[in-house]
Amino acid sequence: GYEGDVIMAKRSEGFELTEAEQAAVSAANRKVAITSIPSIQFGLFRYHEPDRNAAYEMALAMQSHFTGVDVDELRLMNATSDVTGSSASDRFPLSIGDQKLLREAEIVAKWNKNITAPLMPSTWSRQDDRVTLYYNEMKNISETAKSVGFEDYTDEQGNIISWDWLDAEFKAGRISGAAYDDMSRDLLVETGVRYKALKDSDVYADVPKTYDERVERNLERNKSVYMRHPSEELLLMFRELLPVKRWDPELGQNIVDYDSYFAQVDQIYAAMNEDHRDEFMQVIHSEWSDTRILRWQINRTFFIPYRNARVMVLNRYTEEEQIIIQRYSGANSLEREEIRAVLTTGDRSLYSSFQEDLRNFHRNQRVLDFEMDAWLRVFGKVDSSLTPQAEEFFRSLMQELQGVTTTL
Repeated sequence: GYEGDVIMAKRSEGFELTEAEQAAVSAANRKVAITSIPSIQFGLFRYHEPDRNAAYEMALAMQSHFTGVDVDELRLMNATSDVTGSSASDRFPLSIGDQKLLREAEIVAKWNKNITAPLMPSTWSRQDDRVTLYYNEMKNISETAKSVGFEDYTDEQGNIISWDWLDAEFKAGRISGAAYDDMSRDLLVETGVRYKALKDSDVYADVPKTYDERVERNLERNKSVYMRHPSEELLLMFRELLPVKRWDPELGQNIVDYDSYFAQVDQIYAAMNEDHRDEFMQVIHSEWSDTRILRWQINRTFFIPYRNARVMVLNRYTEEEQIIIQRYSGANSLEREEIRAVLTTGDRSLYSSFQEDLRNFHRNQRVLDFEMDAWLRVFGKVDSSLTPQAEEFFRSLMQELQGVTTTL
């Protein structure tokens, strides 16, 4: 399976195995040593041929189902995979889940065929090993961020921050929603730094990391060994997403916006074929903690409409006024003074008028939607509730999420 490919690639490239990988190798060696004794000494002690063949035929049928390729053609493809350097799972980009099942079917196929001498050029073999190791390292970075965190990223008390740690701390009420957002944003940045270091590493310089680079490698080899299903291409893009800076007109400053990360996730989701969206989100959610999933859902339901109010308010102004207002976020201090000096027809500062209109629009949103108001307060975007309904709902949320019975 995939773990075996990683271990073999590490041994081929001289990389150190983890304790778990070394234990797997030792266990496999012991198993082979025990079963090979009677297999070598006595011709009768062999795998039961009918059972082995039946398993192989079932595996072929599964491969045919997923790829749409005739069983006889798959039989030939599997028999020559050591020579050609590619199997069915290499040649037919499938969705993430189908690809995993196809690889499991290929394990049975490999078990049933005779061993042939690989004639693939040694440079290709080394390239493939590095590709396997590169994506395994990406997976390790993601898993480290989720479970144990990075040793050089801690809070003020020295606790190593991971997604699981953030989840536990938030649920226990030891950190606020605002602190959860801040540390989540920083953890994404820390993870991104490690992805970039991996990508820029000399060890993996020859690994095709973008879609265009994979296409180029395929042309060099005259086959599709590096082609990936579109959902997998988008999954690779997802792993490298980072929150972006944006201008907050109410705060009057640039902020690194955690919500922008979820906005990018939604853009990838929207770009996918509907048939693969659910599977894509299942893969992402398997890597996310409960609170992270909740935060994504709340962003989609409440925070996006709240943030989009800026566009709706901006559209109330003339085209010329909109251009002036939008210039403000990217302007230097001198230019901002000049923009603030621009007056409306009512002799008010244009930008101040826009900020006031936006605050009033947000206030109306919160009054009309008490759930939005409560969730904004949970994650520290507002300091207090505007209505008794919002206050009551906020208290019930804090009790449910953190066991907090008093107003924060």
